[in-house]
Amino acid sequence: MKNQTLHQRTFFHLSSVHLENIYPILDNEIIAWIDLKQDPHYSFIPPDQVPLYIESSIACGQNAAQPYLHIRSYADWINLLLKHHIKVRFLSEPEHDRWVRALYIPKSKTIQIYRSSIEQLRSFFLAIDYPIYEEDLIILHLAHEFYHYLEENNQARTDLQVPKVIVKRWGPFVWKETISRTREIAAHTFTQTILGIPWSPFHLDIFLQEHHKGTQKPDLRLLFHRWRQEHSETSTIA
Repeated sequence: MKNQTLHQRTFFHLSSVHLENIYPILDNEIIAWIDLKQDPHYSFIPPDQVPLYIESSIACGQNAAQPYLHIRSYADWINLLLKHHIKVRFLSEPEHDRWVRALYIPKSKTIQIYRSSIEQLRSFFLAIDYPIYEEDLIILHLAHEFYHYLEENNQARTDLQVPKVIVKRWGPFVWKETISRTREIAAHTFTQTILGIPWSPFHLDIFLQEHHKGTQKPDLRLLFHRWRQEHSETSTIA
């Protein structure tokens, strides 16, 4: 009976999901800032330069998406990957970090997708009465990792398009590091643009992680409100 009920459901494409009617949604600049703050070297970015890293990363993702806006269906994606000789492997779950959804392995030109991530997202959308076509959930992962393929293949990694930060000084010598989270901001933007959705896919990571911690929806709204305020204060300082 359960399978029959599921079969009778109306399934949705991600582009038709009005997530903003159910959960708080942040503007792309704010959600990118939340993402950027996860970088281990975020504290070394001069405050007045933070907008540069965000705007540049978003622009990288948007610009990279333009030649692929016609790639919509699952079949289109399979053909695109075949054209670029990219292999796709489905694995059960990551060994060390449950929040890893997929990986691009440059050496073997392989996208690894973890089925545990597909199930996490399927359950999330079912819980809010938005059963999603499985092909769309797979495309969500493929698009993100295809951006990383483009970075590597075109020798245009996002973190190399913005200044490195100084993390140590020894007299006249300095040690610099890249801000790697810029790559994730760009990949999320690329995916959002390709899928034609009004919200950054990074929201899904936040919602799932907060649910795992037991955060209730009212507290989630308060958290998002606090982030908006912090971002506004940071922008004022910058």
